[in-house]
Amino acid sequence: MFTLDHVDAAFDKITRVKYSQTLILKGKGEGIKLTALCAGHMLGGCLWKIMKDEEEIVYAVDFAPKKERHLNAISLESINRPHLLICDMLNATYNPPKRQSRDLELMTTIQQTLRAEGDVLVAMDTAGRVLELAYMLDQLWQNKESGLNNFGVCILNNVAYQSLDFAKSQIEWMSEKLVKNFESNRQNPFAFHNVQLCHSIAELKKVKSPKVVVASQPDLECGFSRSLFVDYARNPKNTIILTYRTGAGTLSRFLGNNPKITKLTMDVKQRVPLEGMELGDYLDKKRQELADKALREQEAREEAELKAAEMEADMEMPPDEKDISLADTELALYIRPYSRLPFHLLKRGPKPNAMYRFEREHRTKDEFGVSVDVEGMKSKLKVINKGVEVEIAPKPIDSRASQMSKFGAQNLKMEDDQDMAEEAPTKCITTPVVVDINALIKFIDFEGRVDAESLQKILAYINPKRMVSRWLGLFIFPVAVFL
Repeated sequence: MFTLDHVDAAFDKITRVKYSQTLILKGKGEGIKLTALCAGHMLGGCLWKIMKDEEEIVYAVDFAPKKERHLNAISLESINRPHLLICDMLNATYNPPKRQSRDLELMTTIQQTLRAEGDVLVAMDTAGRVLELAYMLDQLWQNKESGLNNFGVCILNNVAYQSLDFAKSQIEWMSEKLVKNFESNRQNPFAFHNVQLCHSIAELKKVKSPKVVVASQPDLECGFSRSLFVDYARNPKNTIILTYRTGAGTLSRFLGNNPKITKLTMDVKQRVPLEGMELGDYLDKKRQELADKALREQEAREEAELKAAEMEADMEMPPDEKDISLADTELALYIRPYSRLPFHLLKRGPKPNAMYRFEREHRTKDEFGVSVDVEGMKSKLKVINKGVEVEIAPKPIDSRASQMSKFGAQNLKMEDDQDMAEEAPTKCITTPVVVDINALIKFIDFEGRVDAESLQKILAYINPKRMVSRWLGLFIFPVAVFL
Protein backbone atom coordinates (compact mmCIF):
# COMPACT_ATOMS: atom_id res chain seq x y z
CA MET A 1 0.00 0.00 0.00
CA PHE A 2 1.24 3.46 -0.88
CA THR A 3 1.06 6.22 1.72
CA LEU A 4 1.27 10.00 1.58
CA ASP A 5 4.99 9.70 2.29
CA HIS A 6 5.43 7.79 -0.97
CA VAL A 7 3.52 10.54 -2.81
CA ASP A 8 5.70 13.23 -1.24
CA ALA A 9 8.84 11.28 -2.13
CA ALA A 10 7.66 11.00 -5.75
CA PHE A 11 6.93 14.74 -5.98
CA ASP A 12 10.35 15.54 -4.50
CA LYS A 13 11.93 13.87 -7.53
CA ILE A 14 10.08 16.14 -9.99
CA THR A 15 12.19 18.86 -11.61
CA ARG A 16 10.24 21.97 -12.52
CA VAL A 17 11.17 23.68 -15.81
CA LYS A 18 9.88 26.79 -17.53
CA TYR A 19 8.82 27.23 -21.13
CA SER A 20 11.75 27.26 -23.59
CA GLN A 21 14.11 26.11 -20.83
CA THR A 22 16.55 23.37 -21.85
CA LEU A 23 17.30 20.65 -19.30
CA ILE A 24 20.45 18.55 -19.76
CA LEU A 25 20.17 15.07 -18.28
CA LYS A 26 22.96 13.36 -16.35
CA GLY A 27 23.78 9.80 -15.45
CA LYS A 28 22.17 7.22 -17.70
CA GLY A 29 20.61 9.96 -19.83
CA GLU A 30 23.82 11.92 -20.28
CA GLY A 31 23.84 13.86 -23.53
CA ILE A 32 20.04 14.11 -23.85
CA LYS A 33 18.52 17.60 -23.87
CA LEU A 34 14.87 18.29 -23.03
CA THR A 35 13.08 21.51 -23.90
CA ALA A 36 9.50 22.29 -22.82
CA LEU A 37 7.43 24.40 -25.24
CA CYS A 38 4.00 25.88 -24.66
CA ALA A 39 1.17 23.65 -25.91
CA GLY A 40 -1.92 25.53 -24.69
CA HIS A 41 -5.00 23.42 -23.94
CA MET A 42 -4.43 23.38 -20.15
CA LEU A 43 -2.47 25.37 -17.60
CA GLY A 44 1.13 24.16 -17.72
CA GLY A 45 0.53 22.02 -20.80
CA CYS A 46 3.62 21.57 -22.93
CA LEU A 47 5.11 19.66 -25.82
CA TRP A 48 8.62 18.24 -25.50
CA LYS A 49 11.58 18.61 -27.81
CA ILE A 50 14.12 15.84 -27.14
CA MET A 51 17.59 16.15 -28.63
CA LYS A 52 20.52 13.69 -28.69
CA ASP A 53 23.55 14.71 -30.76
CA GLU A 54 22.04 15.60 -34.15
CA GLU A 55 18.72 13.79 -33.74
CA GLU A 56 15.55 15.55 -32.63
CA ILE A 57 12.27 14.08 -31.41
CA VAL A 58 9.12 16.12 -30.74
CA TYR A 59 6.37 14.78 -28.47
CA ALA A 60 3.18 16.80 -29.09
CA VAL A 61 -0.03 15.48 -27.51
CA ASP A 62 -3.08 17.52 -26.45
CA PHE A 63 -2.27 20.99 -27.79
CA ALA A 64 -4.34 23.98 -28.82
CA PRO A 65 -3.53 25.98 -31.98
CA LYS A 66 -5.24 29.21 -30.90
CA LYS A 67 -5.18 31.51 -27.89
CA GLU A 68 -7.82 31.34 -25.23
CA ARG A 69 -8.85 33.59 -22.39
CA HIS A 70 -6.15 32.46 -19.98
CA LEU A 71 -3.76 30.44 -22.17
CA ASN A 72 -1.41 31.05 -25.07
CA ALA A 73 -1.43 29.00 -28.26
CA ILE A 74 1.07 26.29 -29.15
CA SER A 75 4.66 27.45 -29.69
CA LEU A 76 6.31 26.07 -32.86
CA GLU A 77 9.04 28.64 -33.57
CA SER A 78 11.93 26.44 -32.47
CA ILE A 79 10.70 23.27 -34.25
CA ASN A 80 11.80 22.64 -37.83
CA ARG A 81 11.74 19.25 -39.54
CA PRO A 82 12.49 16.92 -36.60
CA HIS A 83 13.60 13.35 -37.17
CA LEU A 84 10.49 11.99 -35.40
CA LEU A 85 7.17 13.53 -34.38
CA ILE A 86 4.88 11.79 -31.89
CA CYS A 87 1.49 13.40 -32.39
CA ASP A 88 -2.12 13.07 -31.25
CA MET A 89 -4.71 12.18 -33.92
CA LEU A 90 -7.80 12.32 -31.72
CA ASN A 91 -9.39 15.11 -33.83
CA ALA A 92 -7.94 14.11 -37.19
CA THR A 93 -11.45 13.82 -38.67
CA TYR A 94 -13.33 16.17 -36.35
CA ASN A 95 -13.81 19.93 -36.58
CA PRO A 96 -15.25 21.44 -33.39
CA PRO A 97 -16.98 24.82 -33.58
CA LYS A 98 -14.95 27.99 -33.43
CA ARG A 99 -14.29 29.53 -30.04
CA GLN A 100 -16.58 32.51 -30.59
CA SER A 101 -19.45 30.31 -31.74
CA ARG A 102 -18.90 27.92 -28.83
CA ASP A 103 -18.83 30.67 -26.21
CA LEU A 104 -21.87 32.40 -27.71
CA GLU A 105 -23.86 29.16 -27.68
CA LEU A 106 -22.87 28.48 -24.06
CA MET A 107 -23.77 31.99 -22.89
CA THR A 108 -27.08 31.98 -24.74
CA THR A 109 -28.06 28.61 -23.29
CA ILE A 110 -27.22 29.74 -19.75
CA GLN A 111 -29.11 33.01 -20.07
CA GLN A 112 -32.24 31.38 -21.48
CA THR A 113 -32.32 28.70 -18.79
CA LEU A 114 -31.76 31.07 -15.86
CA ARG A 115 -34.37 33.56 -17.09
CA ALA A 116 -36.84 30.66 -17.31
CA GLU A 117 -36.12 29.98 -13.59
CA GLY A 118 -34.20 26.79 -14.32
CA ASP A 119 -30.82 25.49 -13.15
CA VAL A 120 -27.86 24.67 -15.39
CA LEU A 121 -25.60 21.68 -14.73
CA VAL A 122 -22.25 21.75 -16.55
CA ALA A 123 -20.25 18.52 -16.37
CA MET A 124 -16.56 19.45 -16.28
CA ASP A 125 -13.20 18.21 -14.97
CA THR A 126 -11.73 19.26 -11.62
CA ALA A 127 -8.57 21.23 -12.39
CA GLY A 128 -8.01 21.44 -16.16
CA ARG A 129 -10.46 23.01 -18.56
CA VAL A 130 -12.61 24.13 -15.64
CA LEU A 131 -10.26 27.11 -15.20
CA GLU A 132 -11.11 28.46 -18.66
CA LEU A 133 -14.83 27.96 -18.06
CA ALA A 134 -14.76 29.51 -14.57
CA TYR A 135 -12.86 32.56 -15.82
CA MET A 136 -15.37 33.02 -18.63
CA LEU A 137 -18.36 32.74 -16.29
CA ASP A 138 -16.90 35.24 -13.84
CA GLN A 139 -16.40 37.74 -16.66
CA LEU A 140 -19.93 37.11 -17.90
CA TRP A 141 -21.36 37.76 -14.44
CA GLN A 142 -19.34 40.99 -14.12
CA ASN A 143 -20.90 42.31 -17.31
CA LYS A 144 -23.98 44.26 -16.25
CA GLU A 145 -25.51 44.00 -19.72
CA SER A 146 -25.80 40.23 -19.35
CA GLY A 147 -28.35 40.63 -16.55
CA LEU A 148 -26.99 37.65 -14.62
CA ASN A 149 -25.93 39.44 -11.44
CA ASN A 150 -28.94 38.16 -9.52
CA PHE A 151 -28.28 34.51 -10.30
CA GLY A 152 -25.84 32.17 -8.61
CA VAL A 153 -22.83 30.44 -10.15
CA CYS A 154 -20.61 27.93 -8.35
CA ILE A 155 -17.97 25.24 -8.88
CA LEU A 156 -18.69 21.95 -7.12
CA ASN A 157 -15.89 19.43 -6.64
CA ASN A 158 -13.73 18.12 -3.82
CA VAL A 159 -10.67 20.20 -4.74
CA ALA A 160 -12.34 23.41 -5.88
CA TYR A 161 -10.58 25.67 -3.39
CA GLN A 162 -7.16 24.01 -3.87
CA SER A 163 -7.39 24.20 -7.68
CA LEU A 164 -8.29 27.88 -7.77
CA ASP A 165 -5.79 28.77 -5.07
CA PHE A 166 -3.02 27.01 -7.02
CA ALA A 167 -4.07 28.72 -10.26
CA LYS A 168 -3.63 32.12 -8.59
CA SER A 169 0.08 31.41 -8.18
CA GLN A 170 0.63 30.29 -11.80
CA ILE A 171 0.19 33.61 -13.62
CA GLU A 172 3.54 33.23 -15.41
CA TRP A 173 2.19 30.19 -17.28
CA MET A 174 -0.88 32.01 -18.60
CA SER A 175 -1.50 34.23 -21.62
CA GLU A 176 0.56 37.37 -22.25
CA LYS A 177 -2.51 39.56 -21.78
CA LEU A 178 -3.16 38.26 -18.26
CA VAL A 179 0.52 38.54 -17.35
CA LYS A 180 0.71 42.18 -18.46
CA ASN A 181 -2.55 42.99 -16.66
CA PHE A 182 -1.21 41.44 -13.48
CA GLU A 183 2.11 43.29 -13.71
CA SER A 184 0.46 46.67 -14.29
CA ASN A 185 -2.72 46.49 -12.18
CA ARG A 186 -1.87 43.60 -9.81
CA GLN A 187 -5.20 41.97 -10.68
CA ASN A 188 -5.28 38.21 -10.35
CA PRO A 189 -7.62 36.72 -12.98
CA PHE A 190 -8.68 33.90 -10.65
CA ALA A 191 -9.62 36.12 -7.72
CA PHE A 192 -13.28 35.63 -8.58
CA HIS A 193 -15.97 38.07 -7.48
CA ASN A 194 -19.06 36.08 -8.48
CA VAL A 195 -18.09 32.41 -8.73
CA GLN A 196 -18.58 30.52 -5.47
CA LEU A 197 -16.66 27.39 -4.47
CA CYS A 198 -18.52 24.42 -2.98
CA HIS A 199 -17.18 21.09 -1.73
CA SER A 200 -20.41 19.27 -0.84
CA ILE A 201 -24.08 19.06 -1.72
CA ALA A 202 -24.91 20.78 1.59
CA GLU A 203 -22.86 23.82 0.59
CA LEU A 204 -24.48 23.84 -2.84
CA LYS A 205 -27.96 23.99 -1.33
CA LYS A 206 -27.03 27.28 0.33
CA VAL A 207 -26.67 28.90 -3.10
CA LYS A 208 -30.03 30.21 -4.17
CA SER A 209 -31.66 29.05 -7.37
CA PRO A 210 -31.71 29.61 -10.31
CA LYS A 211 -27.98 28.93 -10.59
CA VAL A 212 -25.22 27.48 -12.72
CA VAL A 213 -23.37 24.50 -11.24
CA VAL A 214 -20.05 23.38 -12.73
CA ALA A 215 -19.68 19.89 -11.25
CA SER A 216 -17.21 17.02 -11.67
CA GLN A 217 -16.87 14.65 -13.58
CA PRO A 218 -17.43 15.19 -17.34
CA ASP A 219 -18.39 11.56 -18.09
CA LEU A 220 -21.23 11.50 -15.49
CA GLU A 221 -19.94 8.14 -14.25
CA CYS A 222 -19.04 9.37 -10.78
CA GLY A 223 -18.68 12.50 -8.72
CA PHE A 224 -21.13 15.29 -8.05
CA SER A 225 -22.28 15.54 -11.66
CA ARG A 226 -23.83 12.06 -11.53
CA SER A 227 -25.55 12.78 -8.21
CA LEU A 228 -27.01 16.05 -9.48
CA PHE A 229 -28.03 14.57 -12.83
CA VAL A 230 -30.72 12.45 -11.18
CA ASP A 231 -32.41 15.54 -9.68
CA TYR A 232 -31.78 18.03 -12.46
CA ALA A 233 -32.94 15.75 -15.27
CA ARG A 234 -36.49 15.54 -13.91
CA ASN A 235 -37.17 19.30 -14.12
CA PRO A 236 -38.13 20.49 -17.64
CA LYS A 237 -36.81 23.98 -16.84
CA ASN A 238 -33.26 22.76 -16.27
CA THR A 239 -30.45 22.31 -18.78
CA ILE A 240 -27.61 19.77 -18.64
CA ILE A 241 -24.53 20.71 -20.67
CA LEU A 242 -22.00 18.06 -21.70
CA THR A 243 -18.53 19.43 -22.48
CA TYR A 244 -16.39 16.36 -23.29
CA ARG A 245 -16.54 13.62 -25.89
CA THR A 246 -15.99 10.89 -23.34
CA GLY A 247 -15.23 7.24 -23.96
CA ALA A 248 -17.67 4.59 -25.08
CA GLY A 249 -19.87 3.09 -22.40
CA THR A 250 -20.12 6.23 -20.28
CA LEU A 251 -23.37 7.97 -19.43
CA SER A 252 -22.24 11.17 -21.10
CA ARG A 253 -21.54 9.39 -24.40
CA PHE A 254 -24.90 7.61 -24.22
CA LEU A 255 -26.78 10.87 -23.67
CA GLY A 256 -24.84 12.55 -26.47
CA ASN A 257 -25.77 9.79 -28.90
CA ASN A 258 -29.41 9.72 -27.70
CA PRO A 259 -30.37 13.35 -26.97
CA LYS A 260 -34.11 12.69 -27.26
CA ILE A 261 -34.30 9.90 -24.69
CA THR A 262 -37.07 10.40 -22.11
CA LYS A 263 -36.45 7.65 -19.56
CA LEU A 264 -33.28 6.06 -18.27
CA THR A 265 -32.45 3.37 -15.70
CA MET A 266 -29.12 4.00 -13.97
CA ASP A 267 -27.27 2.90 -10.87
CA VAL A 268 -26.78 5.56 -8.24
CA LYS A 269 -23.85 5.00 -5.88
CA GLN A 270 -23.74 6.80 -2.59
CA ARG A 271 -22.06 6.52 0.78
CA VAL A 272 -24.17 6.03 3.87
CA PRO A 273 -23.01 5.84 7.51
CA LEU A 274 -22.70 2.42 9.14
CA GLU A 275 -25.40 1.47 11.63
CA GLY A 276 -26.28 -1.35 14.01
CA MET A 277 -24.26 -4.54 13.79
CA GLU A 278 -22.10 -3.23 10.94
CA LEU A 279 -21.02 -0.23 13.02
CA GLY A 280 -20.27 -2.47 16.02
CA ASP A 281 -18.20 -4.88 13.91
CA TYR A 282 -16.30 -1.96 12.40
CA LEU A 283 -15.52 -0.47 15.82
CA ASP A 284 -14.38 -3.85 17.16
CA LYS A 285 -12.14 -4.39 14.13
CA LYS A 286 -10.70 -0.90 14.39
CA ARG A 287 -10.11 -1.30 18.13
CA GLN A 288 -8.32 -4.60 17.56
CA GLU A 289 -6.14 -3.01 14.87
CA LEU A 290 -5.15 -0.22 17.26
CA ALA A 291 -4.34 -2.71 20.01
CA ASP A 292 -2.25 -4.85 17.64
CA LYS A 293 -0.43 -1.79 16.39
CA ALA A 294 0.34 -0.65 19.94
CA LEU A 295 1.55 -4.13 20.84
CA ARG A 296 3.86 -4.24 17.82
CA GLU A 297 5.25 -0.83 18.70
CA GLN A 298 5.85 -1.94 22.30
CA GLU A 299 7.65 -5.10 21.12
CA ALA A 300 9.77 -3.04 18.73
CA ARG A 301 10.74 -0.65 21.53
CA GLU A 302 11.65 -3.53 23.86
CA GLU A 303 13.72 -5.18 21.15
CA ALA A 304 15.53 -1.90 20.46
CA GLU A 305 16.24 -1.43 24.16
CA LEU A 306 17.53 -5.00 24.42
CA LYS A 307 19.87 -4.50 21.48
CA ALA A 308 21.13 -1.22 22.93
CA ALA A 309 21.79 -2.85 26.30
CA GLU A 310 23.60 -5.75 24.64
CA MET A 311 25.82 -3.39 22.66
CA GLU A 312 26.59 -1.45 25.82
CA ALA A 313 27.48 -4.68 27.63
CA ASP A 314 29.80 -5.72 24.81
CA MET A 315 31.57 -2.37 25.03
CA GLU A 316 32.07 -2.86 28.80
CA MET A 317 33.51 -6.38 28.41
CA PRO A 318 37.09 -6.73 29.76
CA PRO A 319 39.73 -6.84 27.01
CA ASP A 320 41.10 -10.20 28.19
CA GLU A 321 37.73 -11.91 27.69
CA LYS A 322 37.45 -13.05 24.12
CA ASP A 323 35.40 -15.44 22.09
CA ILE A 324 36.49 -19.02 22.32
CA SER A 325 36.30 -21.13 19.20
CA LEU A 326 37.08 -24.80 19.02
CA ALA A 327 38.02 -26.12 15.63
CA ASP A 328 38.07 -29.73 14.58
CA THR A 329 38.89 -31.42 11.35
CA GLU A 330 35.33 -32.63 10.90
CA LEU A 331 33.33 -30.10 12.96
CA ALA A 332 33.73 -26.45 13.86
CA LEU A 333 31.97 -25.24 17.00
CA TYR A 334 31.43 -21.73 18.25
CA ILE A 335 31.09 -21.26 22.00
CA ARG A 336 29.39 -18.03 22.99
CA PRO A 337 30.77 -16.57 26.23
CA TYR A 338 28.39 -16.17 29.11
CA SER A 339 28.84 -12.39 29.02
CA ARG A 340 26.76 -12.32 25.82
CA LEU A 341 23.87 -14.48 26.93
CA PRO A 342 20.36 -12.98 26.57
CA PHE A 343 19.25 -10.62 29.35
CA HIS A 344 22.84 -10.80 30.72
CA LEU A 345 21.79 -13.11 33.54
CA LEU A 346 25.32 -14.45 33.96
CA LYS A 347 27.15 -11.28 33.00
CA ARG A 348 30.38 -10.71 34.88
CA GLY A 349 30.81 -6.96 34.87
CA PRO A 350 33.58 -4.77 36.23
CA LYS A 351 34.40 -4.60 39.92
CA PRO A 352 31.42 -3.06 41.72
CA ASN A 353 31.74 0.01 43.88
CA ALA A 354 31.23 -0.06 47.65
CA MET A 355 27.54 0.04 48.68
CA TYR A 356 26.13 1.22 51.98
CA ARG A 357 22.79 0.57 53.62
CA PHE A 358 20.24 3.19 52.73
CA GLU A 359 16.67 3.40 53.91
CA ARG A 360 14.31 5.67 52.00
CA GLU A 361 12.21 7.93 54.15
CA HIS A 362 8.53 7.68 53.23
CA ARG A 363 6.80 11.03 53.26
CA THR A 364 3.44 11.21 54.99
CA LYS A 365 2.76 14.87 54.19
CA ASP A 366 2.73 16.89 51.01
CA GLU A 367 4.52 20.17 50.31
CA PHE A 368 1.89 22.13 52.22
CA GLY A 369 2.07 19.99 55.36
CA VAL A 370 -1.21 18.19 54.76
CA SER A 371 -1.27 14.48 55.58
CA VAL A 372 -1.74 12.20 52.59
CA ASP A 373 -4.30 9.45 53.13
CA VAL A 374 -3.67 6.97 50.34
CA GLU A 375 -6.31 4.50 51.47
CA GLY A 376 -8.90 7.26 51.66
CA MET A 377 -8.07 8.38 48.15
CA LYS A 378 -8.46 4.84 46.87
CA SER A 379 -11.86 4.51 48.50
CA LYS A 380 -13.01 7.81 46.99
CA LEU A 381 -11.84 6.72 43.55
CA LYS A 382 -13.84 3.51 43.96
CA VAL A 383 -16.99 5.55 44.52
CA ILE A 384 -16.27 7.90 41.64
CA ASN A 385 -15.55 5.10 39.21
CA LYS A 386 -18.50 2.98 40.40
CA GLY A 387 -16.54 0.27 42.09
CA VAL A 388 -13.72 0.04 39.54
CA GLU A 389 -10.46 -0.23 41.43
CA VAL A 390 -7.63 1.96 40.22
CA GLU A 391 -3.99 1.08 40.62
CA ILE A 392 -1.93 4.16 41.31
CA ALA A 393 1.28 3.67 39.39
CA PRO A 394 4.34 5.84 39.91
CA LYS A 395 4.78 6.21 36.15
CA PRO A 396 2.15 6.29 33.39
CA ILE A 397 2.34 3.49 30.83
CA ASP A 398 2.61 4.60 27.23
CA SER A 399 1.38 1.48 25.48
CA ARG A 400 -2.35 0.99 25.16
CA ALA A 401 -2.00 -2.76 25.03
CA SER A 402 -0.27 -2.83 28.43
CA GLN A 403 -3.08 -1.04 30.28
CA MET A 404 -4.49 -4.09 32.00
CA SER A 405 -6.63 -2.43 34.66
CA LYS A 406 -10.38 -2.29 34.18
CA PHE A 407 -10.44 1.47 34.46
CA GLY A 408 -7.71 1.80 31.80
CA ALA A 409 -9.52 -0.60 29.49
CA GLN A 410 -12.77 1.36 29.82
CA ASN A 411 -11.00 4.66 29.11
CA LEU A 412 -9.23 3.10 26.13
CA LYS A 413 -12.51 1.88 24.71
CA MET A 414 -14.13 5.30 25.13
CA GLU A 415 -11.20 7.06 23.41
CA ASP A 416 -11.20 4.59 20.53
CA ASP A 417 -14.95 4.92 20.05
CA GLN A 418 -14.62 8.69 20.01
CA ASP A 419 -11.76 8.64 17.47
CA MET A 420 -13.59 6.21 15.21
CA ALA A 421 -16.82 8.19 15.50
CA GLU A 422 -14.97 11.26 14.21
CA GLU A 423 -13.90 9.25 11.15
CA ALA A 424 -17.59 8.63 10.36
CA PRO A 425 -17.34 5.08 8.97
CA THR A 426 -19.42 4.65 5.83
CA LYS A 427 -20.15 2.12 3.15
CA CYS A 428 -20.94 2.43 -0.54
CA ILE A 429 -24.31 1.18 -1.74
CA THR A 430 -25.70 0.95 -5.27
CA THR A 431 -29.36 1.64 -5.96
CA PRO A 432 -31.04 1.30 -9.39
CA VAL A 433 -33.07 4.42 -10.19
CA VAL A 434 -35.44 5.14 -13.05
CA VAL A 435 -34.91 8.75 -14.17
CA ASP A 436 -37.45 10.65 -16.23
CA ILE A 437 -35.38 12.92 -18.45
CA ASN A 438 -37.38 16.11 -18.93
CA ALA A 439 -34.49 18.59 -18.92
CA LEU A 440 -32.73 19.86 -22.02
CA ILE A 441 -29.48 17.96 -22.71
CA LYS A 442 -26.98 19.78 -24.86
CA PHE A 443 -23.42 19.05 -25.99
CA ILE A 444 -21.03 22.01 -26.25
CA ASP A 445 -17.43 21.03 -26.99
CA PHE A 446 -15.18 22.68 -24.41
CA GLU A 447 -12.16 20.39 -24.68
CA GLY A 448 -10.03 23.04 -26.39
CA ARG A 449 -8.05 20.58 -28.53
CA VAL A 450 -6.75 21.05 -32.04
CA ASP A 451 -9.20 20.58 -34.92
CA ALA A 452 -8.62 18.64 -38.13
CA GLU A 453 -7.97 21.72 -40.30
CA SER A 454 -5.42 23.23 -37.89
CA LEU A 455 -3.75 19.85 -37.43
CA GLN A 456 -3.03 19.56 -41.15
CA LYS A 457 -1.51 23.05 -41.21
CA ILE A 458 0.68 22.32 -38.16
CA LEU A 459 1.96 19.07 -39.65
CA ALA A 460 2.78 20.83 -42.90
CA TYR A 461 4.66 23.53 -40.98
CA ILE A 462 6.67 21.09 -38.84
CA ASN A 463 7.31 18.75 -41.79
CA PRO A 464 8.80 15.85 -39.80
CA LYS A 465 10.87 13.14 -41.46
CA ARG A 466 8.90 10.43 -39.68
CA MET A 467 5.77 10.51 -37.55
CA VAL A 468 4.09 8.26 -35.00
CA SER A 469 0.49 9.05 -34.11
CA ARG A 470 -1.57 8.24 -31.05
CA TRP A 471 -5.24 7.63 -31.73
CA LEU A 472 -7.65 6.52 -29.01
CA GLY A 473 -4.80 5.53 -26.72
CA LEU A 474 -3.06 3.33 -29.36
CA PHE A 475 0.16 4.11 -31.19
CA ILE A 476 0.22 3.58 -34.95
CA PHE A 477 3.63 3.10 -36.68
CA PRO A 478 4.11 4.96 -38.96
CA VAL A 479 1.21 7.20 -39.94
CA ALA A 480 2.97 9.45 -42.41
CA VAL A 481 6.41 10.07 -43.79
CA PHE A 482 7.23 13.58 -44.99
CA LEU A 483 10.11 13.82 -47.46
